[in-house]
Amino acid sequence: MVIAQGQSATGSVFITGGQLSVTNQGVSLGTFGTGQLSVTIAGFGVGQMTVSNGSLLAQSVIVADCENSQGTLTIAGGAVAVASNVTVGAHAYIGVYTNANASGAIQMTSGSLTVTNQSAAGQLVIGQNGTATFLQSGGTATVDQLLVTNGTSSVFSLNSGLFNTRATAVSNAQTFFVGDGADPATYHLLAGIHSFANGVEVRSNAVLSGCGTINGAVLVDPGGLVQADCGGTLTFTGIVTNNGELVAANGSTVESYGLVVNDGVINIINGNTNFHAGFINNGVVLTSNVVPQIISITAVGSNIEVQFTTASNLTYVLEYTGNLLTGSWLPLAGFSGPGGDVTVTDFNAILQTQRFYRIHLVVPP
Repeated sequence: MVIAQGQSATGSVFITGGQLSVTNQGVSLGTFGTGQLSVTIAGFGVGQMTVSNGSLLAQSVIVADCENSQGTLTIAGGAVAVASNVTVGAHAYIGVYTNANASGAIQMTSGSLTVTNQSAAGQLVIGQNGTATFLQSGGTATVDQLLVTNGTSSVFSLNSGLFNTRATAVSNAQTFFVGDGADPATYHLLAGIHSFANGVEVRSNAVLSGCGTINGAVLVDPGGLVQADCGGTLTFTGIVTNNGELVAANGSTVESYGLVVNDGVINIINGNTNFHAGFINNGVVLTSNVVPQIISITAVGSNIEVQFTTASNLTYVLEYTGNLLTGSWLPLAGFSGPGGDVTVTDFNAILQTQRFYRIHLVVPP
């Protein structure tokens, strides 16, 4: 299936329902095809494909295939499933075309994009020779491998939505940003190796999650979150600077072979850390030892005394309610823990029909 193949040609395909399948029955591979069952958007001219409903199933998709071509794939709903590769700003035909002026883009606002196969070799390639852009502002993308190459001519922007990947190789001379600083975005690692030549920055309201190995410096902005949550290990080989929150959840381990500088919060209440190359802590580290526990509840005259554990310089709030089913929890006392056991008095509480208490740690923002 070829869209806009000839010199100066233009073409469009809009999928607004149903299913488009590019199979091995009755399909023209195109004049410049490689023998694969593929969809080419802009062979020479200007081409676009918009999927807003239904599904597109193909072996491979090429966006902007030849010199001076301009191609756009817009995913605004529905599902795009590719069994081999998706290439934006595609490969050159050796000895014929250089692709130096090819311009391709994928714009994703909702729906799903899947580039996977059983051998985990499905690739989303942003830039080979021409100009290439991937812009995600919603929806879910899942790939076996993400490759962002060809220098500053290749741009990958995850502004919002969910991007899942088993492997990453970014070498476009740019910092890899997760999120736009305002909208929720998640870059999720499905194990594997993830290399960022110019580092990765997790912006506010964004999440870098999962497990695997990250090569390159990592910067977490205030309001950003890095979370190991698969029950395995999230490993860093470069310097990690945390101004937001770094969390080990579900029994996972955060491991680093580069220096870790913490100016935010490291939460390992439900996990572990293993820092091999040094740790500078200017922030807060939450471990299972800082979780408060009520030791005793004692009636003293008309008062009730509640005793519980604390850790130094962390904020705790003691709350009470008169009914576990319909009552609201109300604060009785809030303070910075001195470390050790603390006793708080609830005056005249014994005069009430019943009283329940709970103590919780306030996790720093």
